[in-house]
Amino acid sequence: MIDDLIKQFKDLIFNRATPEQAPKSRLDALKDLEKIPAKSNSRLEILNQIGKSTGFLPPVKGTYYNSGNFSPGVATDKNHQKGHDGIDVRAEKGAIAQSMADGKVINVANTPKGGLNLTIKFDNGYKAYYAHLESITVKVGESVKAGAQVGTVGNTGNAQRGVPHIHLQVWSPAGSLINPASLFSFPKYTAYTKEERERDKTSRQA
Repeated sequence: MIDDLIKQFKDLIFNRATPEQAPKSRLDALKDLEKIPAKSNSRLEILNQIGKSTGFLPPVKGTYYNSGNFSPGVATDKNHQKGHDGIDVRAEKGAIAQSMADGKVINVANTPKGGLNLTIKFDNGYKAYYAHLESITVKVGESVKAGAQVGTVGNTGNAQRGVPHIHLQVWSPAGSLINPASLFSFPKYTAYTKEERERDKTSRQA
């Protein structure tokens, strides 16, 4: 069963389809995965294989959460009235932001909307934009390996009153905006917890 699920998930990922766009066989694979207990070895093995199959790592090293899904052109909440062109990867303030694959840094900036942000062009043709960083540790033109630190998670720019997170956008080699959640294991949306709030409050006071 595990081998069959991995094969179906690879197909889902490599076609860069969202679950809604995916053929029924792939939707069945998603449903099958949901039947497996979240912490079981089988499910963890499948998720590990999915990550290896895409060649992409998460943009955050360590624990991360979902604070916003991909919904281009469709309002999701009061903060995203025109839709959401990326995903919000929530993590502890100061957590390591890492390169998702081998590539080169093509832009570093500090803007009112994105705060401290950077863009990496990956060797496989994909491009990723990381926004709201607390710090940036790379320069334009610098080559980075998958897993290399490129900065730290923060809430700069228009996220100053929000939770620490990376707003992540990804473009395909053809230049199309795609759902970043199709490239690595991204959990379901969860609200900012009281424990996280206290932890981040403490880190700001340190």
